[in-house]
Formats: sequence, structure tokens, C-alpha cells
Amino acid sequence: GIGALISGGCLQDGSVPLLKFLDTIKKVKAKTNLIINTHTGLLNEETAKKLAEANVDIISFDVNMDSEVIKNIYHLNKDLRDYKETFNLLKINNLNIVPHICVGLHYGEIHKELDSLKFIKESGMDPSLIVLIALIPPKNTQIEFKTPNQYDIAKIITLIRIIFPKTEISLGCMRPRGKIREEIEKYAIKAGITRIEIPLKRTYKWILKQYPKIDIKFFSACCSIPKESEKRAIMTKSDLKRYLGS
Repeated sequence: GIGALISGGCLQDGSVPLLKFLDTIKKVKAKTNLIINTHTGLLNEETAKKLAEANVDIISFDVNMDSEVIKNIYHLNKDLRDYKETFNLLKINNLNIVPHICVGLHYGEIHKELDSLKFIKESGMDPSLIVLIALIPPKNTQIEFKTPNQYDIAKIITLIRIIFPKTEISLGCMRPRGKIREEIEKYAIKAGITRIEIPLKRTYKWILKQYPKIDIKFFSACCSIPKESEKRAIMTKSDLKRYLGS
């Protein structure tokens, strides 16, 4: 492999318990050329500094400027200041932030996604990549969650493209499955994404038909991989054959 995505469940304070593993991650980075991507959740100054010292390549951070989601969906005793502080700590420590925007966290409907994009823009950050993901409705909940539709997802992608015209946009792996998946993928491509994680074969064939001159590259990597590392992640012929089924 070329790297690892280090993630996990969050603690009750919204953090991912990375701190006790960062010395080990630092050793891995020193002895190998593995690309390390981490989901951090909320964090403090110590963790941010340790992430920088460990030379972690990518910070996948969910930017959320919706106080109702924090309180009623995440059930965290936190507020927008905590998310802003985490983002600023990552910036101050010169970590490579790949912002993630999740469509439909507010019960499956668009709510404050634009506020999250405005926050990124007003922070002065010009990200090389933004990952767009979408809620997969949880089951067995007291309140019903809708499945985000392809139109709402495409609207947010279009806004990202307008606000960040030079930024790559990736449709990440967290997105609704089932019958709507193909439509989500097609509308996302029409709206302006430049990367997509594991598209359906039907979507791939549709792309070739719609855009016959398109140059498609295949990578065995997370959608957040930096552009400068893409050469190392080029999919092998055997893996590509397995995916395409030919």
C-alpha cells in the first residue's frame, strides 16, 4: 500500500483519540514513505502540534457551521467556536487541511452548508481540494432522516465551484447507496467535481459516452490524496482490470 487513513469513533467531546498514537505515527513517517491521512474531529493545541511534529500528510476535517447539528444531531456540548478553534489550530500549525463538507446533516436537508463554505473562504484559506460527502440516513432513530437528493448535492457542488474556482472537488465515499447513487454521481459530475471515489461502472461508462475526450486517471487511494502524491497511487493494471471487469 501507499498509505493509511487513520480514523475512528469520536469521544464525547467530539475528538478522535489520536494523541496517544502520534509518537508511533511519527516513527512510521520517519521510517517509511507512507502517506498518512487523519480524521481528527475537534482537537486541542497539544494534538495539533503533535500532528505537525509527526509530519502527517493530510488532515481530513469536517467543517460544520451548523449549531443545530452540533446540538441535536451530534449531541455534543460544543458550539461553533470549538469548530473554528480547531480549524485555526490546524492552520497555525501549517497542517494540510482537506475540508470535508457533508450535505444533509440536518435530517437529510440542506441547512447551513453555505455557512460552512463561507467560513472556509473568510478564513483566508484557499484549499487545493475540498471533499463533498453526503449523509447516509441512520436507521432506528426517533426522528426520521431523509436521503439527500442528487439536486441538493449538485447545488452545494456548484456553490463550491463558484466560491473556489481553482479548487479540486472530490465526491467522497460517504454518500447514499441504492437506486439514487447513480443519479448522485452523474449530477455531481455535471455540477463540477474533478474526483470521485469508487464510481459505479455504469457511471464510468456514462462519463465516457458524455465526455469522449475526457482523460480519466485511476488511483488506489483515498479521495484526499495530495496531487503531488498521485503518481505513487496510480492503479495497477490488474486492479484496474478487476474494477472494470474486463
